[in-house]
Amino acid sequence: MTDNPWLPIDTMPLSTLGTRVDIRDDGNEHRGITVTRLRTNRCWAGRQAEVAPPWDEFEVTIFDDRRLELALDRTAQWRPHV
Repeated sequence: MTDNPWLPIDTMPLSTLGTRVDIRDDGNEHRGITVTRLRTNRCWAGRQAEVAPPWDEFEVTIFDDRRLELALDRTAQWRPHV
């Protein structure tokens, strides 16, 4: 067992805003990303979609302090950066 396990991306809480995280998706690993904004395809321009999209279309977009935008699907994983 590891002290800092990888978690499904859809479990990332809003409390990660302003913190550093590691992201793993499609064999790529991004370490020490400072999360400055989170967006899912369920919300756009601050309004919740009336109908939730199918699970296969779940996507979260993470913006970091270097203006890097990561568009992640439901297979992505995250963990707090250590």
